[in-house]
Amino acid sequence: MQTQIQEHPAFVVVGVRHQGGMQNGELPALWERYAQDLNALASTTPGVFPLRGL
Repeated sequence: MQTQIQEHPAFVVVGVRHQGGMQNGELPALWERYAQDLNALASTTPGVFPLRGL
């Protein structure tokens, strides 16, 4: 595979900051909140495309 440099329009990356671990179901709860927030953002902001499972 040959490396290519491509230019694309600017975009915004959205994430969730969390400091903790797997105790008491923290991580699954974090993903649930992230999914809800991302769906709300995608439904109200043109050009937002939720990416999951990366």
